[in-house]
Amino acid sequence: MAKELPDMPIKASRLPKNLDAHVADMTADEEAKLQDVSKAVGFRVSASSTLPSPEPKPSPEAAPRIDRTSRFNALIPSYVEQQIADICHAKRCTKTHLLLAALKATYGIRVDEVDLVADARRPRAR
Repeated sequence: MAKELPDMPIKASRLPKNLDAHVADMTADEEAKLQDVSKAVGFRVSASSTLPSPEPKPSPEAAPRIDRTSRFNALIPSYVEQQIADICHAKRCTKTHLLLAALKATYGIRVDEVDLVADARRPRAR
């Protein structure tokens, strides 16, 4: 059997427009009774008057962040850009990865392994 809820000290039809001012004028007995009713209603509907703190979301596995980057623009013939795009498609890597790997292999330029990410795109949700 359902347990009866206690009577509220204030009738809903009599609530003033400025409820904050009315609550400030409540006596200690009225306030205690209102708290009891609130707890009983919350317990009855399995509600909590306090929200649990949200759990931190795990960070998605993304490519490592490069601390500092610089934009590098170069004008190259379209046929060269098309060949680069074809190589990247075949190797499934980005043009940035191809350029950094080529500079490292050809000229011995220091490129950290963390910066040599073949595919820096975010994985798709399936």
